[in-house]
Amino acid sequence: MAKGQYRTANIYYTRASEDGNPSALNSLGNLTYLGLGTTQDFEKAALLYYKAAGKGHAGAQVNLGHLYKQGLGVDYDPVRAFAWYQMAHIHGNPTAEYYLSQIAVEWTLSPLQIQSAMETWPTLPKLMAEGL
Repeated sequence: MAKGQYRTANIYYTRASEDGNPSALNSLGNLTYLGLGTTQDFEKAALLYYKAAGKGHAGAQVNLGHLYKQGLGVDYDPVRAFAWYQMAHIHGNPTAEYYLSQIAVEWTLSPLQIQSAMETWPTLPKLMAEGL
């Protein structure tokens, strides 16, 4: 992928993702989100990120938060975006804390909304149970 061979990367990531490899699913989601080596498709990217996120891939959790924040491929939902950023933070993503503060400040989520998100989706299984 680093050499711009996106179609080839797409083939390899597709093969690896068939075995449920979360890094491959996330990378395939990135290619699909950007339309590199494949057709740009936000809904498909969301599904790929969702599958990787469910396996604990913190980067995919951040990516899914971005989609909810922008309403791309999923419904616009800042509270759900916050929940995915929170999950990424729990799973050790170093940039998740920045996005948590950004979403709280930019969208002025109330303390009640933040608390509600944390109570509704305290664990990955609870967040995954909601689906996309």
